[in-house]
Order: sequence, then structure tokens, then C-alpha cells
Amino acid sequence: MARLTPLALSTLRNRVRNQPGIPTEVEWYPDAVLIDTLVKHGQPRWAANEVRTNPMVRLAAIKFQLDVDDSNEGDKEARQRIEFMQAQWAALRREELLSDQPDRMFTDVLDPRTLI
Repeated sequence: MARLTPLALSTLRNRVRNQPGIPTEVEWYPDAVLIDTLVKHGQPRWAANEVRTNPMVRLAAIKFQLDVDDSNEGDKEARQRIEFMQAQWAALRREELLSDQPDRMFTDVLDPRTLI
């Protein structure tokens, strides 16, 4: 398996520039609320804390929070999206690609074809 080289990491960072995001904390959904919601549903706290510094993660967290709110009001499609994300986080944990302790997970880049 290949490791991320500094050049590859730089390329990945440049690829996501100018993508939609929310650069500052939103009054009606403070970062702390978004982080708590993500952690409650299965994302590690260290990863959820990216909400504070990454505008694209903040946007994704707000979308997730809206799904949680809609699900609480009975929206079945929103509930399905939440369950999908919970299943993805659980699968990543099983494969040790995600952990509550960042130093306890695999960090090598995987070939997606090996996961099928």
C-alpha cells in the first residue's frame, strides 16, 4: 500500500479549494452543537472538531444536523441518511480506518478495489 507523500497530500488539499463551505460559525447551529451531534451519531470527537477549522466540514455538519432535526420531526428520508452515515462510521471503525484515537487507526491509502 502507498503512503501519502507530501506532494500527494498537497495535491489533495488543492483539489478541494474553492469548494462550497461555511467559513464561520453559524449562530443558530454553533460548532459545539454540531460536534456533539456528530459524536453522538458515531463520528470520533477529533474528526468532528474539524468543523471548527474546515468550512466544507462545517457545511456537511450543518446538513447532517438538519437531517437530525428533520428526522426528529418524522422525516423518514432524513432518518435513512442518518442511518447510512452511522453505518459508514461503524464500518470504518470495524476496518480500523476510523478510531476515537487518531494514532490507533490505519493511515495508509487503500486501493478501493481491495474493499470489494
